Amino acid sequence: MAIGILLGALTAGSGLPYIFNITGIPNWRILLSLSSLLAFLGAIIIYLFIQEGPHLVPGA
Repeated sequence: MAIGILLGALTAGSGLPYIFNITGIPNWRILLSLSSLLAFLGAIIIYLFIQEGPHLVPGA
């Protein structure tokens, strides 16, 4: 399941600039701000909902 989520995230991330281009917003600063905001939102979601696995091993 984790590999499927990773593959889906990579696919969506690769296609995101093309989706933003469809919006027709000519100002690149707005598009860059929007994509940065979405990346930050994704980081917050991961921080809040992803837990360490049951087989956590301490570093060497």
